[in-house]
Amino acid sequence: MKSDLRYLACLRLSSDSDESTAIARQRRGIEHYVNAPHVAGILVGEAEDTDVSGGLSPFRRPRLGRWLNHRADEIKTRIGGRKQTTHRIAKELNEKGVLTWSDHLRERKGQVPKGVMWQATIINKMVRSNWFPGIYTYKGEAVLGDDGEPFILPDRPHAEMDEWFDLVERIAPKETSAKGPGTRAAKSLLAGIAKCGECGASLARVSTSGAQRKDGTRSPSRYSYRCTNRFRGGSCKKGAYIACEELDRVAEDIVLQSVGQWQQYDRAGAGPSVEKELAAAGARLTRLEGDFLAGKCDGEGQEESYWRMHKSLSGTVRHLKKQQEERRNPHIRPTGRQYGEVWDEKDQDDRRSFLKEYKVTMWVWRDCLPDMARGSRSGAVLDLGEIGRIAAEQKLVMPEPADWIWCGWNVPRHWASPHLLEDPETREALAEAYGSTELPMTLRGRLDAYERERPT
Repeated sequence: MKSDLRYLACLRLSSDSDESTAIARQRRGIEHYVNAPHVAGILVGEAEDTDVSGGLSPFRRPRLGRWLNHRADEIKTRIGGRKQTTHRIAKELNEKGVLTWSDHLRERKGQVPKGVMWQATIINKMVRSNWFPGIYTYKGEAVLGDDGEPFILPDRPHAEMDEWFDLVERIAPKETSAKGPGTRAAKSLLAGIAKCGECGASLARVSTSGAQRKDGTRSPSRYSYRCTNRFRGGSCKKGAYIACEELDRVAEDIVLQSVGQWQQYDRAGAGPSVEKELAAAGARLTRLEGDFLAGKCDGEGQEESYWRMHKSLSGTVRHLKKQQEERRNPHIRPTGRQYGEVWDEKDQDDRRSFLKEYKVTMWVWRDCLPDMARGSRSGAVLDLGEIGRIAAEQKLVMPEPADWIWCGWNVPRHWASPHLLEDPETREALAEAYGSTELPMTLRGRLDAYERERPT
């Protein structure tokens, strides 16, 4: 037997029998065993459950269940509440030496753990499993109640259905364009977020070799964001080009200064699309009804069977329709935290995921202001995406009034605040200051897209 094993004392009084051993006696027996020389274990705690049946699953016992389920609850909190990626969660679990479930079972049997590492795929599979929200399944299919909703087995599942849909949506693989350029996402904050303001192409992180010194050594390499269109010989003649460190700093400053004190709101996800499942269930229901009308269910006992199947299929269709409708119209909910707090506790990978989740875009130009000095020739507009749109929809009262959901850096004022052009006097002053009141093609395109997306 391996020494130094950690033990949990499970104390129980049966609800089925009056002959259970007293709690105090159970405790003494466990302590005697754990402290025995041939065991030399460590008692880390105890779970005392009274008036419970021996046939009740350990995971459903009030006290013992907390010890067994805490890891799943922690993962739910970190994905849903803290918006951490499953890659980061897996990395931290490995760094803390937390055993995977398979190694945990080996250790409980007195075997040597194999050292299986946590992986994002393991966590994703666990979260996507039907047991996470407690859905009862039979032969791989969810069992539905009379109301057409999934039958939930445990009294306290790890996640309610709406929470589960949101978690599944958060860990869903992001769609990537086949035409999209390759970027070093793991090392750049704005990969997939920064775009060339001139042509709209993505900015890629490019390494520039350091210059050779007189002693033969080279200065450290520098990294820059470059317009992929121009860099690859495309049609963009004035592509964006800026040091990664500078643009990352500007983006972070804008986020913290513009919305850092705002209360965070989310669009609650409703899970992946169930359009295919809905179409299949609808087709089965139509065929069943057709068979009934054709007299194929007139035999003895067949009509009762028909109504039973019709009730089940109708419930499935209602459930899937409701789920698809909720997915099209997700509700907005407060998280109880400020955007600045959420940003500060994230590492670079999670910050990039945060910006992508809220559909934030950063447009970058060169020489966008008159007489820009050498070394300071770049400017940018940060589109706050969903953060601004949620605020506008909810008519939220922020610490400071938000005139527009864009923020500018080293650009003409009206680029970041197009609404200024609606005032004739302001428009004239802007034309005098910048020589033109025209908006770049990329920003005009975004404004047109907003008009199309706006609810009628």
